[in-house]
Amino acid sequence: MGIPGNKCVRCGHRAAGTGPSSIPICGRCEAELRAERERTRACPIDGTALEKEIISNVVVDHCPGCHGIWLDAGELRLVLEGRRIEQWLDGFAHTLADLV
Repeated sequence: MGIPGNKCVRCGHRAAGTGPSSIPICGRCEAELRAERERTRACPIDGTALEKEIISNVVVDHCPGCHGIWLDAGELRLVLEGRRIEQWLDGFAHTLADLV
């Protein structure tokens, strides 16, 4: 967990943690850096070069041709876990708004 008030060195938003060398970086920027380091793969269906998209801070490969979505091992669990957390936070925010 980042130190309160730390800002992401890439985007300037509050950092959720630290990346390599203890540099403050948010989850979104960390996922973007991971995506840049991954090699481009071909779609197993039509051979089109897969594009990278970040969903819930997970790098997901998608095909612009057949619109297929491809996940590496464990990534579906991470995406679903991220969505559950987002839904919980949305519900929490609505509850707080109702109290105000």
